[in-house]
Amino acid sequence: MGVTAKYDYQYTDAELQGWLPGIEQLAEQTRDVHVLMNNCVEDKGIRNAHDLARLLRETPDVAPAVVPPASDGAPAAQPRLL
Repeated sequence: MGVTAKYDYQYTDAELQGWLPGIEQLAEQTRDVHVLMNNCVEDKGIRNAHDLARLLRETPDVAPAVVPPASDGAPAAQPRLL
């Protein structure tokens, strides 16, 4: 398997939802949680980061820890998650 094939993957919402309990558990134990994705072909990692942020904001138990993106284009405050 070549490098491109290995990292050319788009996570589904269902796969990302499976990460939420672990992220929530880590957020309860520490001040900051950083999630890294190793799917760096094209913009797949960026798209999945946006998907994960959306899922975190939509999850009632996790949402209070997530800072929503700024609507005025200004940089957002440092979020706890993402």
